[in-house]
Amino acid sequence: MAVPALLYGSEHWTLTKSQEQRIEASEMRFLRSVAGYTIADRKRSEDIRTELNIFRLMDKITQYREEWLQHINRMDNNRIPKRILHYKPSGRRNVGRPYKRWTDQF
Repeated sequence: MAVPALLYGSEHWTLTKSQEQRIEASEMRFLRSVAGYTIADRKRSEDIRTELNIFRLMDKITQYREEWLQHINRMDNNRIPKRILHYKPSGRRNVGRPYKRWTDQF
């Protein structure tokens, strides 16, 4: 099944709306080919998913991320993933463009 490969690392993704739409579009392009439909057939995405008995990939990603967050919250406070999740940097960043050192040129 391709779902585990698609979900790998998704608990760390920060998806924008356009990226979610691209995932949805690629998923539907695959599902249409599996079901034997083309765009010209004008078959609704929900109908294709119902016919194939397939869940939405974005729903699965959301569920996977929620389960990962619950897993992190069950961890001890000294574990690195939990410390990273609740990390708040101290201090301030410099204003403007970063200084280009001569070692960065190579």
